[in-house]
Amino acid sequence: MARMVPSVLDRELFNVTRLIEMGYDDASTDSLPLILQGARARTALGDSKVGHELSSIRAVSTRVSKTSAPELAAKVSSPARAKAAGVTKVWLDTEVKAASLDANLTEIGAPQVWEAGLSGEGIDIAVLDSGIDTKHPDLTTKVKAEANFTQEETAADTNGHGTRVASILAGTGAVANGARKGVAHGAQLLSAKVLDQFGSGTLSSLIEGMEWAVAQGADIVNVSAGAAAGQNDPAAQALEALAADSNVLFVAAVGNVPGAMNVLSPGTAPSALTVGGTSGNASSGPVPYTFLAKPEISAPDSDIIGAKMGGGLGGYYEAGWGSSMAAPQVAGAAALLMEQHPDWTWQRIKTALTTTANGPANHSPNNHGAGVLDLPGATTETLQVSDATVNFGYQYYPEPTPVSRDIALTNTGDTTQMLTFSDRAGNLQGKTAPDDMVTVSRETMTLQPGVTEHVTVTLTPSKGDPGVYTGLVTLNRTGLDAINLPMSFYIEPPRSEVHVKALDRNGDPWAGGAVVMGNLSDLHPVLGGGYTTLHLDENGEGRARMVPGRISITAAVTTPATDGAPETMSLAGSTEVLAESDTSFTIDARNARRLHPPRVAGAERTDVASAVIYFMQHDETELGYVGHLIVPTPEEVEDGRLFLQPTSTVKGSRTGFETRWRLLGDTADRLRQADVYDLVLGSGATIPDPPVFNVSREEVRKLARIEADYRHFAGERGAHQQARYVVASKWIAYGVGVEHPLQVPQRRVELVTAREDLFWIETVTTPLPGRARLYSLDLVYRPGETYTPVWFQAPTPSVSAQHTGHSFMPSIGFSDGVHSGKVWSERDVENNEPLRVFRNGEELSSSTGSYYVPPEPAVFRIEHASHPDTEALPFARHTRTAWTFLSAGPTDPNEWASSPKILRIDYRPNTDAFGKLRAGQPLKINARLLAARDVGDEPTLKQGEIQLWVSTDHGVRWHKATVTRAPDDSFTAVVPGLQLRSGNAVSVRAKATAPEKLGIDQELIDAYFVR
Repeated sequence: MARMVPSVLDRELFNVTRLIEMGYDDASTDSLPLILQGARARTALGDSKVGHELSSIRAVSTRVSKTSAPELAAKVSSPARAKAAGVTKVWLDTEVKAASLDANLTEIGAPQVWEAGLSGEGIDIAVLDSGIDTKHPDLTTKVKAEANFTQEETAADTNGHGTRVASILAGTGAVANGARKGVAHGAQLLSAKVLDQFGSGTLSSLIEGMEWAVAQGADIVNVSAGAAAGQNDPAAQALEALAADSNVLFVAAVGNVPGAMNVLSPGTAPSALTVGGTSGNASSGPVPYTFLAKPEISAPDSDIIGAKMGGGLGGYYEAGWGSSMAAPQVAGAAALLMEQHPDWTWQRIKTALTTTANGPANHSPNNHGAGVLDLPGATTETLQVSDATVNFGYQYYPEPTPVSRDIALTNTGDTTQMLTFSDRAGNLQGKTAPDDMVTVSRETMTLQPGVTEHVTVTLTPSKGDPGVYTGLVTLNRTGLDAINLPMSFYIEPPRSEVHVKALDRNGDPWAGGAVVMGNLSDLHPVLGGGYTTLHLDENGEGRARMVPGRISITAAVTTPATDGAPETMSLAGSTEVLAESDTSFTIDARNARRLHPPRVAGAERTDVASAVIYFMQHDETELGYVGHLIVPTPEEVEDGRLFLQPTSTVKGSRTGFETRWRLLGDTADRLRQADVYDLVLGSGATIPDPPVFNVSREEVRKLARIEADYRHFAGERGAHQQARYVVASKWIAYGVGVEHPLQVPQRRVELVTAREDLFWIETVTTPLPGRARLYSLDLVYRPGETYTPVWFQAPTPSVSAQHTGHSFMPSIGFSDGVHSGKVWSERDVENNEPLRVFRNGEELSSSTGSYYVPPEPAVFRIEHASHPDTEALPFARHTRTAWTFLSAGPTDPNEWASSPKILRIDYRPNTDAFGKLRAGQPLKINARLLAARDVGDEPTLKQGEIQLWVSTDHGVRWHKATVTRAPDDSFTAVVPGLQLRSGNAVSVRAKATAPEKLGIDQELIDAYFVR
């Protein structure tokens, strides 16, 4: 019988341990469930009862009594007997169990509430995110309506974040047999797409989404997105207005920006139920400017499994991290409470969830709010609390009088509750507040059923030092869980009030303007007051409370068009105003001087294609700066509509000014010295008087000369985009890029400012739907030297990776050898197959794209295959690549990850500017072996060995090329006798190795076409 295992008899029939676990042992049952596969399986069963026909696999199910099992065994005891019986395989009908629930669901107590009959049925929840994949099996029946508030053409999910959030909230868990259903799996969804394929959106789209959700009749709105909070910013204002006019609960993620007072908007709004994460890695409260206690509650936020956009190949689920994964769990909990109590207001729902949260062992109200979501507690609690938090807010200097907050407590149960009260508070630096700074009016309370009583919490600011304080007021109850009320307040230290007035170039008040103000000693003191953006009123005036000292006060003042004169912009103000006490200052745009376009010696005429004006003023700590970034249109500069006020040197404050230009040569000038000028002018510590920046003949000779060859890769001629910009210089620590239309194919001369402190980035991008972007990063051009880059010549898939102390994260991109990049398409044009990743020969597994590995050095192998959309990405019709390399985690404790060097082949076939080979010419492929670490990393030339094959019949037959090495370590491959004919598609296969265990094995089917 043993020789029949496993060819005819399933191994599991003899796995005694598993048989006992499944209850198939003799003590548990007198029969055995089987599946018989074969043409005459039914006949072989004899008198045994057939359970079901399984026609898809030509089989039947049955239960065979153990007394008749020997008869069946005899029929399959040898291959000949099994064949005669018409049975090809006997399988144990193995027990199948529903998959276990994900840990976060049990942690918040969802199963107990579901068992009580709650599912969120009848509740509509709006998801403001990147859209929802309505074709995912877990979500096919969930979305009632959808709307698109992005610039993309579809309301469907193009990022994946929204689909994951939606399934955590209300997915059916269909693919996982219900194990991964949402917290409120009975609820219906409204999908408002406010984030694009890159996970980005705007405040206006977020506001539109909130308004639409309320108009659609949403009961709950989940916002797992946010922006850095401004003072009473529009998104927070909109949420407050909508919450006041409707019975809609807004649930918002706190954000994932480390550090205190980094709550994202609209989670800053008082009415929002703001959700943090249990890991402690999410943003922390309190809210900047208002000092409200946020988040109010937390939920699990690590390795949260949700639906994967697209599903299918690569799995239907993926893990997510952060407060955006915690928020939908709380929104789902709110839906369950609404189903249970349809008469409750959103305010009571919010308070009930917060006051029943469980305080974790490492409870920090800044991170966790009242504690971790507790669904069983929320659905059974009988103590109603009037407020979820105790907020004292901003207490202004000089020290104010004591302030109190009243809390009403109502016993809605049928038993008496015994309460004691306590409080704790401390500042953000960890110092505990004095005992008498915050006091509670009562020590104990006996609360009878149906009775409401009050307790008062009082803050006496004079009892403590200035600063930001957070803490908890705790209601301890005999025999019941304690209730935590998060508390927050800010006691302002000494301040100077600065009254600012701004006038435009007509001398009129600049109504509604914004003024940038910064203390030059320290822009970011611990207790604030070092920096603000002051919003002026309708009279062009405003008041700011600043740390006393030297203040920079500047603004980009807009003067409206009047009497035929165009609108103008003026950078004006003062780089130093002394404000040791209350003071006033007036910004007058009439003090600014016109900025003229640069003139270049030797060029008859140039036109402005773009200009960027930078002004940056550092404080004495060198940790902060204030300033302005102005990106005018070419017409604004050419027409004289931009003005700059000259400045003087400020002691103790490093100031930087710089203008960066793209100028176009006159196409009518046949003797023009360049087609394009990328210039950095006026670099220094002050804005000169007048602000005029010209380029002399001597300076022209010091410009770097770029003789660029831009090849056509995809899309229509001329549809590419190109940008070259400085990412950092001695004077300005950042840069922005402006993309310009690029006619391709094209060869042109570009003159570029060359200084050792200028770090340039260049990008070239193909049009949609491919949108493939190649990068060249951190280029430092040498004065007077000539460079000859070639872009988009024979690009191929490439890979980069990050190796941390516990994970390995590969990322597929593409490269033309020297340049590398990514595809930023709105749809999948790469059609990548799932990666296979090996470490020291052992294949690794992952459902998220991140592989758990130790930091020790090892040999890795990544195997990749793709079927690109050749209209959008004409790499090849099919690609297959395997990379071999050494990788290890970072050795420097200050580094988060290291990136291994990975080999690539720089193919240089004798193609034309459109990437085509010419019929009748011999095929010649030049190649170099390069190694790079990441996108934009400058590749290094590697010595090594390469073999190369060519096919003209789509990879059916391969011709080995003759490869010769040149003295510069490049290679030339030719195939003697190979004739290229018009219409041929040339495929390439290459194998290469280099020192340090680097290797690449690549196959490109139909890579180059013959004209």
